[in-house]
Amino acid sequence: MFSELDKYTNRGNFQYTKGDSFIEMSKILPNLPGIFYVFRLSQGKIEIVYISKTENTGVKLREKIRALETDIKWKHFVDRKFISEKIDGLELYWVITSDGTHSDTPATIENQLLQNYKAVYGKLPMWNR
Repeated sequence: MFSELDKYTNRGNFQYTKGDSFIEMSKILPNLPGIFYVFRLSQGKIEIVYISKTENTGVKLREKIRALETDIKWKHFVDRKFISEKIDGLELYWVITSDGTHSDTPATIENQLLQNYKAVYGKLPMWNR
């Protein structure tokens, strides 16, 4: 579904479980513009629940993920989701879209991913609604 991301080599992922720190996890991230998407692992099922981006200028990927730790609304949102959706863990995948090799704006790539997701599933990812 995300074949448009195949051209990017600066990418990675990490797992997040309740109580983990986004600040600690973000240490592996380059501080460059990009997108990220989150898989939810719950009751033996894996599904994409969120697709997002950094701003085209200013905030970079590491800063964006670190900000999730201090954003009280996001932290409460995720904590509630772990309980209400019986989440075992989250897997966050990140892709740098603008570096020395590529200069694609994160907003453009995010829009493509959301459109592709909606074309396949008929709706946006659960946490993007």
